Amino acid sequence: MAGVRRKRLKLCMDAHINPELLLWARQTAGLSIEDVAKKAAISLARLLKAESGEASLTTIQLEKYAAACRRPVAAFYLPKPPDVPKSVPDFRRLPGGEAKGLSAELRLEIRRAQQRRIEALELAEELEEELPEFNLAFNQEKSATEASLLLRDYLGISLQEQISWGKPEKALKEWKRAAEAVGVLVFEVSRIPVGEMRGVALSLQPLPIAILNGADEASARTFSLLHELAHLALNVSAIDGGAAEQPGLSPQDAQTEKFCNEVAGEFLVPRDTLFSFLEGRGDGGLSMAGLAAAAKHFSVSREVVARRLLVNGKISTGQFQQWHQLLRDEYEKFLKDRKAKSKDSKSGPPFEVIQARNLSRTFVRLAFDAYEQDHLSLNGVSGILGLKVKGVFALRDLVRQGNGA
Repeated sequence: MAGVRRKRLKLCMDAHINPELLLWARQTAGLSIEDVAKKAAISLARLLKAESGEASLTTIQLEKYAAACRRPVAAFYLPKPPDVPKSVPDFRRLPGGEAKGLSAELRLEIRRAQQRRIEALELAEELEEELPEFNLAFNQEKSATEASLLLRDYLGISLQEQISWGKPEKALKEWKRAAEAVGVLVFEVSRIPVGEMRGVALSLQPLPIAILNGADEASARTFSLLHELAHLALNVSAIDGGAAEQPGLSPQDAQTEKFCNEVAGEFLVPRDTLFSFLEGRGDGGLSMAGLAAAAKHFSVSREVVARRLLVNGKISTGQFQQWHQLLRDEYEKFLKDRKAKSKDSKSGPPFEVIQARNLSRTFVRLAFDAYEQDHLSLNGVSGILGLKVKGVFALRDLVRQGNGA
């Protein structure tokens, strides 16, 4: 009976919090009040009064509200809302040119990456470790070729080494490794549609962030990573949709996006090297077979090769559009088949396998170093890595075997 009374008491007990925190949590999550009312199963009228300070939520209702906004309950007991980080410039546009809305899921992933960066800095300070600083800088007065050479020299990966990798999956892993080595935290996300986001650059110092969409093909993620590194070298944060042209952007932002695309393209598929490779083929390389061969050679997508041919005047706009439509149809089928396969599958990969890919290599290493040097408890490291305790050691084994990011 005592347990039942305690439960009833909790149901009736008001949560004495600053109502401004309700508004802060909901707005930073990108949710409307109707969204939260539905997710938390609380009446709209009650939420309107709670957010305005005219009424209080019960402790149980607050827990539901917090879950809907993806915030810990403890955050609502702060004296006032935390400062909201400066919003990330949005380079994505709908066909009409208007800006896309940021989904609650994408907002959450950006917020998580920012929080993990803070945790990485705190762990490095606790371990008395000096982290590499990403200090590559160039501006758009440089040509895309000059900027790509600066970036290649900074990452320390030669074109010959890139070509030796042979597979997009291998190339992606190596480019992520190279970016982390110069002080960039590279994360991937799992639940964001490719149509919403291809990549995010957060120009912060130290430890800037690049976020890739794990739903994308490996070759496309490689291009996104190099594109975001160009953003970081320009000291420009961005949320990118991946389209080569984005109607509706300001002239300055449109030029920045075009420049980052050109840098990534010239970096991965240098003009003269591409021409030499294609001219060495019997058909001159200007065919779908030639695209496939060049894509494999440089560990990129056929779309990237086709666009390199277009911007360098080797093919007409009409030829490019024809190839582009074929590749787009094929890619849409790939996404559809993968989604169907995922639905049919009774179980996906273990969560630690997903985290091994999604989490920054530097972030994971710092967490395990802190645990092994007794700066973090087992529960502490499991919380930071977002894993159950039993998953922590499975993740450590994956990373040590080279199966991580």
